[in-house]
Amino acid sequence: MPPEWQAKAQAEYRRYLQQPEVATGEHLRFVTWTTRYHRCAGLEILALQQHYEKAVVDLRYGPQEVTLQTQNVRRLRFTPPADKVPQRVILDGVSLRWPQGQAAILCERTHGRWQPVAEAALADRLQRAPEKTPGLQGPIDDAFREPFRVVGPLQEDGWPTAALQRFAALWERYFRGELPRLPPERYDPQQHDAHLVLFGTPWSNPLIARLLPHLPIIWTERDLIVNGVRYDAATHLPVLIYPHPLRSQRYVVINSGHTFGEADLRGTNALLYPRLGDWAVLRLPAAHAGDSQKLLEQAVPVAAGLFDESWQFPGPIAPSARLEKLWSEGSFTEGPAEGPDGCIYFSDIGNRIMKYDPRTGKTTVFRDPSGRSNGLKFDAQGRLIACEGANTGGGRRLSITEKDGTIRTLADKYQGKRFNSPNDLTLDRQGRIYFSDPRYVGEEPRELDHESVYRVDPDGTVTRVTQDTVKPNGLVLSPDGKTLYVAEHSDKPDGPRLLLAYPVRPDGTLGPRRVLYDFGRERGIDGMTVTPEGILLAAAGAGDKGGIYFFSPDGKKLAFLPTPETPSNCCLAGPDKRTLYITAGKSLYRIRLAEPEHKR
Repeated sequence: MPPEWQAKAQAEYRRYLQQPEVATGEHLRFVTWTTRYHRCAGLEILALQQHYEKAVVDLRYGPQEVTLQTQNVRRLRFTPPADKVPQRVILDGVSLRWPQGQAAILCERTHGRWQPVAEAALADRLQRAPEKTPGLQGPIDDAFREPFRVVGPLQEDGWPTAALQRFAALWERYFRGELPRLPPERYDPQQHDAHLVLFGTPWSNPLIARLLPHLPIIWTERDLIVNGVRYDAATHLPVLIYPHPLRSQRYVVINSGHTFGEADLRGTNALLYPRLGDWAVLRLPAAHAGDSQKLLEQAVPVAAGLFDESWQFPGPIAPSARLEKLWSEGSFTEGPAEGPDGCIYFSDIGNRIMKYDPRTGKTTVFRDPSGRSNGLKFDAQGRLIACEGANTGGGRRLSITEKDGTIRTLADKYQGKRFNSPNDLTLDRQGRIYFSDPRYVGEEPRELDHESVYRVDPDGTVTRVTQDTVKPNGLVLSPDGKTLYVAEHSDKPDGPRLLLAYPVRPDGTLGPRRVLYDFGRERGIDGMTVTPEGILLAAAGAGDKGGIYFFSPDGKKLAFLPTPETPSNCCLAGPDKRTLYITAGKSLYRIRLAEPEHKR
């Protein structure tokens, strides 16, 4: 198509989309499965709770109100005809006054309840944290519905080169035109208002290297980390679609042309329900000299799926695994730890330590009272160490339960002054204990004027190891013991909520900290654990953002697993440390994580 025809066709298409639509009759029922198809007669579904699940809005006009019943809808805009503007809208039973002088109302479900949202505030939020919205919802073929530009590798690069060659040949054959390509040095996101399709690796394509810090994956010459799972980068390749980090309302696609084939073009590919994936990881075959077809055919997808509604990976969950609620009779659960007997011990902040036996499925009381225990860990001898907090019945100490049941104090003072409220702990290979000592609650007078992290040595010596923390909470050591991760978790609206990393010196002291992640005004990390591969799992957030956050060792957010209740802490258990136990709200949960690629 000549450029002037293309421009005219695009303009006509946009004009058609902007035409006002008028509702007919008094009843409208709108059903969709994706925000790609989101408009009907003045009603716009702008966000779903989950893509590819049935979303419904049932709208009825009344004398002075409009009633809407929804299913799987998280955000919508309603623009009625000018002669039918109501006085109020009733959304799933919630009555909202119509905004005076406005032609439309924009509403969002937050913490399970509908409320109006300002257009400018929503636009600002989406600019900072993209969500799946109309025209930016995936799946991977969605980038080819609108103008795009392709940038290939600078040199022969095996599978990506073969895939790009096939894409170009099929595009020319099916669409009778050349693939719109650009050399890397000519691409400018400010000038090219188009989706960006990249083939190659960070070493063969400089644009992939440029955008990589903004993508939710780790990709080095040695390791590829996708959805919190580590792969050998020499034999694996990522394929994904993601919001363009440098161009609003545009995609970046890595290592994928269109996913349909000739049979699809002749048949039913365009039936408007394209449930393709957003991402995949390919295991590459051995090189086939001069035979690109074999190279393409023998690449095997070892993982694939959809991003969630906030463009986050869903977490490395084992096939068919589901989050199980194991127990829900607590006041507030905390501090899970696996004992030498394979049972999970956790605190119920109502002053008990509970014990869950995975063999029987039963939960029993292990210790009552518990000294207001919070974080728990077992040492190399199988003894339970507990952070006992403040308030009525609180021990304000680090205690140890011997195998014979005897309980004694490991530490309760620093320089002769009682601790604030020991919260969480982690142990190194030398038997040294690092623990946090914030103060959230407590009727007892404070004796310390700071909230810090301490180290308790095997001989009982207590050393303050942080001078710069405001309210430290969860903490964990990296698998090699060389980094201490600390959650800075202020309970003040403008206080710090950070993931910190301190280098650990051989003598157990800490070097200068690095800020790895800032939660801003959102609820930060409470407790956390780490996989044998070094991936951090942090219990953080609340409401729709409450769950387990997966971080790389450098603090890049890799995935998110939502929890039904506000999460407090987590631990990995089982011989392979792939069973994740989560304390959240009043409950204990469990889910199985996927095996690392080298163990499959």
